[in-house]
Amino acid sequence: MNKENFTPQLIGRNYEAIEKETDNWQYAVQQLNSIAREWQNQFAEFDVPFTPDRVNEILVAKDIGYLLKSIFIENEPELAKLATSNRIKRTKLIEITDFPDFDSLKNEIISFKIWVDRTRMEGRLNQIDTIYQDGKFVFPDEMKKSIEENHTWYTRDETENAALKIVQDVCSAFNRYNELGGDVNSRDLPRPFGDYITTVKGDKTFGELNSGASESRYFVPKLIPHWGMFKSDKNTLLNLVSANYFID
Repeated sequence: MNKENFTPQLIGRNYEAIEKETDNWQYAVQQLNSIAREWQNQFAEFDVPFTPDRVNEILVAKDIGYLLKSIFIENEPELAKLATSNRIKRTKLIEITDFPDFDSLKNEIISFKIWVDRTRMEGRLNQIDTIYQDGKFVFPDEMKKSIEENHTWYTRDETENAALKIVQDVCSAFNRYNELGGDVNSRDLPRPFGDYITTVKGDKTFGELNSGASESRYFVPKLIPHWGMFKSDKNTLLNLVSANYFID
């Protein structure tokens, strides 16, 4: 096998994962900006912007109410003097201080933290600096591109190239049949071969084919190689290709 002449071929993209991760980041940005606005309202008299460091702070805080009150104390001059003088404990100072109503901000932060835990986004939020630009949270094009690249799969050697070509040819044959009015999906194919193929919507509906199909509003199925077709180490197709094809 001549590795020097090997050219990786695009297998496909995991659009489901791309969409899920993109949606999560868009929601995170939306929620962070919403929290930032409420934060600004609550701490308007102080210069306490809602920055990535604050995001990290709320993510690890066990008591959001206590955190917000502590931030208020640290930024209110008279209270800050008392807190740093050690003449009164922070917990006692919190008990006797008349604070603004933090409930709205606290509840919004708690809801965000619950969502972060549910979606397992905490590990991804270590990129928080990337989405903070000019004093607000954004979803930059560079991150969108990176997400797509992370879920795009290419062949790794000539054996995979040869196997991919077989799958592409099978997809093309069934797609031509479907364009005549057929209705073959990847689930109709025998395993394990059907596992190497996935089905997406074609460009036309059955009605546009004038095939007389009763379900004319449905899109004609289009078969394409599955993005993860070579993920498994035990791959029947690769074994067959490796054993029977001479690859220069």
